[in-house]
Amino acid sequence: MWRNVLALLLTVAATTIAQGLGQIQVRLFRPPPNQLRQADLWRVQLTNLGKEPVRLYLQGVVTEARDGEVINARSAVIVLPPGTRTFTGTELSPISVDRVHPRYRELYLRTGEVPAGEYTVCVYARAAETGEELGSDCYEQTIQRLSPPILLQPADGDSIPEGQRPVLSWIPPSPVPPGMQLTYTVRIVEMLGQQSPYDAMQSNPAFFERSGLTVPMLQYPLDARPFQPGRAYAWKVGAYAGQVLLGESEIWSFRVFSPRRPPTPPPRPSVSVSALAAGVAHSLAVGDVRRVPVHPVALRTEYLLDALDRQPTSTGGEEALLRAAQDRALRRAASPALPQTAAGTASLLARIWQSYLKGALYAWGDNSRRQATGTQPALLNPVRTQLTNVVAVAGGYWHTLAVTSDGQLFAWGRNDYGQLGDGTLTDRPAPVQVAHPMGKKFIAVAAGERHSLALDEERRVWAWGINLNRELGLGADSMVARRPVQVRQLSVGVSGIAAGVAHSMALLRGQVWVWGSNFYGQAGFVPQGMGDFLVSLPRRVTPEGQTFLAIAAGDYHCVALRQDGTVWAWGDNRSGQVHPDSGDIVWTPVQVPGLTDIIDIAAGSCFSVALARDSTVWVWGNNGVGTYADGTRRASSAPVRVPGLSGVVRVVSGGSHVLALKADGTIVAWGNNNAGQLGRGTQSDVAESPALPPNAAAPVEFGGP
Repeated sequence: MWRNVLALLLTVAATTIAQGLGQIQVRLFRPPPNQLRQADLWRVQLTNLGKEPVRLYLQGVVTEARDGEVINARSAVIVLPPGTRTFTGTELSPISVDRVHPRYRELYLRTGEVPAGEYTVCVYARAAETGEELGSDCYEQTIQRLSPPILLQPADGDSIPEGQRPVLSWIPPSPVPPGMQLTYTVRIVEMLGQQSPYDAMQSNPAFFERSGLTVPMLQYPLDARPFQPGRAYAWKVGAYAGQVLLGESEIWSFRVFSPRRPPTPPPRPSVSVSALAAGVAHSLAVGDVRRVPVHPVALRTEYLLDALDRQPTSTGGEEALLRAAQDRALRRAASPALPQTAAGTASLLARIWQSYLKGALYAWGDNSRRQATGTQPALLNPVRTQLTNVVAVAGGYWHTLAVTSDGQLFAWGRNDYGQLGDGTLTDRPAPVQVAHPMGKKFIAVAAGERHSLALDEERRVWAWGINLNRELGLGADSMVARRPVQVRQLSVGVSGIAAGVAHSMALLRGQVWVWGSNFYGQAGFVPQGMGDFLVSLPRRVTPEGQTFLAIAAGDYHCVALRQDGTVWAWGDNRSGQVHPDSGDIVWTPVQVPGLTDIIDIAAGSCFSVALARDSTVWVWGNNGVGTYADGTRRASSAPVRVPGLSGVVRVVSGGSHVLALKADGTIVAWGNNNAGQLGRGTQSDVAESPALPPNAAAPVEFGGP
């Protein structure tokens, strides 16, 4: 009898397990070729074949042919009703990662991607209560990491005669998997005003775009819009496999001239500055070291590696090292005994070239909280930091932010309220990576006194640091955010960000939004009660029908550039930094008189700056430390022209000093110099006339550390 009972129980259990195993059908959506990201693990279709809802979770397991299991993660518990439903990672959040192979951890957690390899991806549906498997599906995926396309011609900064149809050429990505067919897209945009090639490519519509190219070159078509003399253009190339973007090149630029008036290019400095920023008493510049011409044969990996291994490192810096390595590589290439393979082609040299010579970040001035670089409390000359490939930079009161070309954020300096975003409250004397969400890439940053802002590639705003005055735009839930948090009240499409002492600004589809402190009218409206002095969520300041192009934040005031070239300002006016004859506080935006055809703006602690299209620079507000550069201390609430300047294309402001970038890649500086922020090699209190930073002949040559 007991045998019969036992057999019956075993039969029931086996039937239950079989029913459970077949109750849920799992169908994975395979990603495009050569792609395997975190989100791809959770694109799944589930079918409940039963008649009752099922509580379950998904377990995702990724194995690699050599390393075995590399990722093991699980979703939140969901209730699946009868029928079929499709899910994505968002609907299955939060995702908990139980295991990541050490070799994959940093790349996966930072970018959500995996390195090259042969992968098997499996997803199991499991019962929430017991963990019993209810269904599964798997697929295999091969990942090969390719170098991006490398631009060849026209060279960066070239001049092209009017009427010429240039041939655009580039080196293809490598290595290309067998059977993969590559196509290319070429995009050209016009550079407007003071825009850098990167800014122009991000913001401007295409002047010319051609997709589906099958060879790595294109002669500019006869039927395309002609390039105009006196104008500059930026271009880049994207490589595709089907509809999947495999990589994008750098962004280069060229200028068109009339053959009747041949260009006379200015002498190029050894460091040509491409971006500027300033903290309250320190200065920052991003520069490209002049390149050594590259011979195509020297691009071969095996020649270069051997040459670099043999070349002494103390032969005059990186530029001399690379030049000597190239010469040695060319001599080796001439030897018939060497294999003439193209394995790796240009990718290695391109990485070395970019790492050493592109986007070097220089800092000088106040270094009391290590917000510049090194250990000296003040840097009187520009000193190169350890960061390269920098595309955007911002200075706060005592901290610095930077964005690299791969979209990563770095921060260093004071961190008492989490303004470095690394999850701690520990000051950092050298750049550390900001703990931003996996897979996010950023394009711009702004720094306040103790808070930070960043703009991602989808044009969303993120904030972290102190929130005492609601400057993070997150409501009143927390006084400190140690990691970036998305400002969700702002939609996609933000084109500019700025940060004051305790308020923040964003430019969204031509409209200015502000949040944070409104004690001096920074939020653009008259408070009706105590609750209006702290604005917890972004609030639109400018009226519909008016389009603005740029924003700047002073300590307690705001400045905005309208599309028609006029300047508008509001907030603290105790030094006349907003508008003449408008009282100590200007609660709503007003037009600054006397300014037209303006192309750039900046805001210091208690003064404002504007750059006109004719390269004249105008300042109004506080002049206690020479911010007018006119040899006086007389302040004016009406704009005053800075004397002795020409060829200026960009202006930025620190707390009480001004930096101007000229068309030839040099910098001029004036104002307060008590911490060496003018970079003249001294620490005198005031510099009353614009002057080049140190080591200056004309143009400036920065000296590296």
